[in-house]
Amino acid sequence: MKNEIIQSVAELVACQEIIDHDHIRCLHSPRAVREIESADKGCEIVGTGSIGDDGLAKWLEGLTEEQIDGLDPAAVERLEDAYRGPNIDDYCDDKADELAPLDRLIAAARALIAD
Repeated sequence: MKNEIIQSVAELVACQEIIDHDHIRCLHSPRAVREIESADKGCEIVGTGSIGDDGLAKWLEGLTEEQIDGLDPAAVERLEDAYRGPNIDDYCDDKADELAPLDRLIAAARALIAD
């Protein structure tokens, strides 16, 4: 179970391109860009950026099964909660900024390195 969580987190925390336009933060996609340009008539360029950490993703992917078994189970559980929240309503309440759960996950994964 821990191994599956760590591998899933490794995929999620890898660097990804995002849209960071005014109050909108979401993963970058051509469809999202078109929708923003259509909604924001004065928009010529949609703001972009990135989220994630490739080094952190590689570190997590490189953990051996023995290292994963040695991780604090509570710390691994916090990874899951950081993304989804301890209550599923926490995940659903982040509609204003869909990347907030991913920010929390990245911070929790970095804390795992520090432990």
